[in-house]
Amino acid sequence: MLTLAQAIRNAVEAERAAQRFYLDLVPKAANKEARELFQLMAEQEEEHAQSIERLGQRVARQELPANANDNIAGVETMPGWRHADQITIEEALDLAISAEHSAALYYDAIADYFTGEAQRFFQDLSTCEEKHANLLVEMRERLNRAKN
Repeated sequence: MLTLAQAIRNAVEAERAAQRFYLDLVPKAANKEARELFQLMAEQEEEHAQSIERLGQRVARQELPANANDNIAGVETMPGWRHADQITIEEALDLAISAEHSAALYYDAIADYFTGEAQRFFQDLSTCEEKHANLLVEMRERLNRAKN
């Protein structure tokens, strides 16, 4: 059975896996804009992990487990991209958008396991990830308009 404390630890570790994923992509970026986007995404993922951990301990009313109990590395990452040689800014944006949508779906599904404050906690995480995706979509649209 998935406890609230474990679900929160899994969420923290999913964000940290996303951070590592984006950092791994920085040197593979084909241009400065893509490198900067990946660096920014990595920083945001670490900030999100810290925020989830702080708020999660309050919601769980206990210390969180030390480790995730699931293979959560794929929640907010697209593993196939680890093998790419060069990634353009357009590809970087599409990748980040997909990752954010994936995380939103994950948190939405986890919310269904709980009720009350815990359910709202994970629903809020899902909403936050969707907002991240929407900001990235807007960035992609601005880039497309600037090219045309």
